[in-house]
Amino acid sequence: MITFENIKTILDKAVNGIIRYRFIWTAVLFVLLVAFKFHGASTDIWQTYVIDDYTKPISTPYIGEPRAIRSDEWAIYTPLFITQSTGSEFFPRVNHDISLTGHNMAIIDSPVFDITAIGKPVFWGAFFLDAERGFSWFWWSRLFLLFLSSFEVA
Repeated sequence: MITFENIKTILDKAVNGIIRYRFIWTAVLFVLLVAFKFHGASTDIWQTYVIDDYTKPISTPYIGEPRAIRSDEWAIYTPLFITQSTGSEFFPRVNHDISLTGHNMAIIDSPVFDITAIGKPVFWGAFFLDAERGFSWFWWSRLFLLFLSSFEVA
């Protein structure tokens, strides 16, 4: 017979297992999300400004919908990240592909391959993965590092 105590015991064991192995669970989920190039950017909104014929979107979101109000993300940070990843130089501090005189990428939240990258683990994936997976690394590492660090503090 199923009782409240049996259900409570099963749930306690499951929750304790999740908490005990939280680093492994997080690492597995992180690797899967990066491997399959998932991210939460509203790139579909950006496509409406770049592509003339938007009747066939390049990608569609799996969950949720793109939000135009997140313009700081889809109009600024995402294109700058992709420019750094696919530019003519390997993650330069001053990117000359953006403007005539170049743009200092260390000022903006973009990956720069220099000594400051040691303290920015959210950009490490951009240095050894392709552009899409590096962007996915950037997107999910912020969330998971925040979750794990706040879990340890609490």
